[in-house]
Amino acid sequence: MLKSPVYCRALLGLTFATIFFACLGTAKAQQNIGIGSCIEYCTVETDLDVENSLTPSNFALNLPFGTFYFRAPGQFLDNMDGTAQLVGEVYDQSDPNKGFFLDIRFSGKLQFFDMGFPPAGHPIQGLIPSSYFMAGGPIAPQSWTYFTSAIGGLYGVGDHIGSVIAVSSNGGALQMGEGASNRTLDLGGFVNLDFTTATQPTSGSTFPTNMTGDVTVTFGFDCAALGRLYRPGTGDDFQIRTSTIGSQLTGGVGEDVKISFDGDVAGLIIESPGGTFVNQAIMLGVTCFIECSAAPPTMPLHPEVFINMNYGGLLAIGPGGLNPATVLLPTGGHTIYATINPGHSGVNFILQAFCLSPAANNGLFASSNAHMIKIF
Repeated sequence: MLKSPVYCRALLGLTFATIFFACLGTAKAQQNIGIGSCIEYCTVETDLDVENSLTPSNFALNLPFGTFYFRAPGQFLDNMDGTAQLVGEVYDQSDPNKGFFLDIRFSGKLQFFDMGFPPAGHPIQGLIPSSYFMAGGPIAPQSWTYFTSAIGGLYGVGDHIGSVIAVSSNGGALQMGEGASNRTLDLGGFVNLDFTTATQPTSGSTFPTNMTGDVTVTFGFDCAALGRLYRPGTGDDFQIRTSTIGSQLTGGVGEDVKISFDGDVAGLIIESPGGTFVNQAIMLGVTCFIECSAAPPTMPLHPEVFINMNYGGLLAIGPGGLNPATVLLPTGGHTIYATINPGHSGVNFILQAFCLSPAANNGLFASSNAHMIKIF
């Protein structure tokens, strides 16, 4: 049997609908995690709860050189196999142009009755004493879940572009549950981690080589409705909008995740509203993965590129759809509609457009915002 990346690339074909068919092979060949076998949360920073927290704060990520908030709700996947993943884009409270794409993988899950529960040094309790069960409060640390190992990275965006910071465990564990963030009574999580700068930003600030920092989040469930993970691209005058289930073509924060189903007609428009990239060749990228598995990682040095070539690829766009002949972007944008073929339930697709052009902010290429379509 062909490995999934090879299979996916081999099937990428001539029409927009073929994208979905091609990616189905990739998605189904990934790890066997089916719908309902994981818990998916959206993640945001904690509220500033001065009544219940001993050290009230509302950041998502705290490092020696800045405190960071989620640009839009991130994603936390508890894969129910002892592993989990946290992804999202965070920005500096003092300067929204400074940020990171965050990707941390957790393992070593421990729950009550598991040997080694709770891990050494836990639970870490940062709420007022009366919040906890033993003092008559609602918070029961015995109900918390822990992940004892972590590995991952922060990839600079905006003014931090070019930077890569490795993330690893330092002996602490991610604790998650009601009150576990130590900032509010809500369902949340907290972990102290080590951060090691591998690459400094291309220009501007420099970071310490070795640091420790805190990740503190609140979890929610209605991620699709919140437009879950916002993927902004290079920030050029270049964008996509999508539609499903007979809706209008829409884009932007809160409109970048769409729900669809077999037999639905999905639409996409690639456009340059200000005309910067009109009459220049464009391409469409696609990545696919099954529901309840984490999206494939982005390019380490280019976090504005959300298409992983091992789980899809780039397709040249031709008149009326996709084919080996490229098309120049017309003034009103390039629109594609296609019917989603049967058998795709449980597959997610990330779509992003590209244009090689010296007119791009980086002088090389423009990448649009990316959208995700979830097939139910």
